[in-house]
Amino acid sequence: MLDGFSAAVLAGGRGRRLGRAKADLPWGDDTLLGHTVTSLGRLFPEVMAVGAEVDGARAVPDPDPPRGPLGGIRVALAVARNPHVFVAGCDLPFLNPALIRGLCRLAADWQIVVPESEPDYLEPLHAVYHRSCLPLIDAWLESGGMRVSGFFGQARVRVVGPPELEQMGRRTEDFLNVNTPDDYRRALALRETPVVAVTGPSGSGKTTLLEILLAGLTRRGYRVGALKGTRREGLELDCPGKDTWRLRQAGAAAVGLAAPDASHVLAGLPPMGLRQLAARLAMATPVDLVLAEGFKKEEVPRVLVTGGGSPAATLPGELLAVYGSGEGPAGVPRIEPGRENDLIDLLVGRFLS
Repeated sequence: MLDGFSAAVLAGGRGRRLGRAKADLPWGDDTLLGHTVTSLGRLFPEVMAVGAEVDGARAVPDPDPPRGPLGGIRVALAVARNPHVFVAGCDLPFLNPALIRGLCRLAADWQIVVPESEPDYLEPLHAVYHRSCLPLIDAWLESGGMRVSGFFGQARVRVVGPPELEQMGRRTEDFLNVNTPDDYRRALALRETPVVAVTGPSGSGKTTLLEILLAGLTRRGYRVGALKGTRREGLELDCPGKDTWRLRQAGAAAVGLAAPDASHVLAGLPPMGLRQLAARLAMATPVDLVLAEGFKKEEVPRVLVTGGGSPAATLPGELLAVYGSGEGPAGVPRIEPGRENDLIDLLVGRFLS
């Protein structure tokens, strides 16, 4: 537990862009609010729900909802049992315990510790506040200010930039919040679609194994998406000279191709991590599993492909199996070439049964 800290979940908000209250959105066997409270209850001795009543949290009424999130932060700081309060919106379904602990470790000498998820983009609803901020918040509200970060210029603020967040264990999905129906669908796909990476040195046979797995799983009736990681930049989405390529060159943000037997969509997206990219793939077409080639830095289950005598790499995520003639860590299944069905059985039993 993070002694000396409380947590507050801001449950208000009408969800205008979403079309309904965010807090009540279903999330597994719970709601988005209930899931957030449960996640924070594993870290903090006190969890408050501002503007709502929910199991596992101390209900804190919000007497002035029109003041928005900053009014909710003010109420939480005023009634918290601890001087430091980690504040989160109820629309952050992928809260990262390692990241939250890292932010709290920095809080001793600061009034606010706030992540900078991208250059010049702060996350004030995923931040730590000290009770001494109350006079500053009151002055800002009395002046008519509403923006949460509007009073930061008068406070001692520790901004935690992207490189430091990476060191704390940041994941690509940590700051994904649910503001629109599209965000909600993306979050559900990210939670529900299993992702397995096939990783190994260049020339070890990763693509060949991926082809075998795709064909085998498809024959068994599963729909499988595939993603490939590359270090090359400036790749084209289609062959130069083709109509889809010409339309992309003309400025189209996305290109669709309709044929009698199938439809295809090509779209350029900003850089993103494997899980978010898999979620985008799952939103485009229903899939039961996503297999990815490469992605050595992502925290996902993986199959390690080894060559003759090549050492097993230390990689993030659970190691499901070692494929090839090389040795792997003790206790991890080793599957030799020619026995790929054993690996398919493992994937089906673990992720698709």
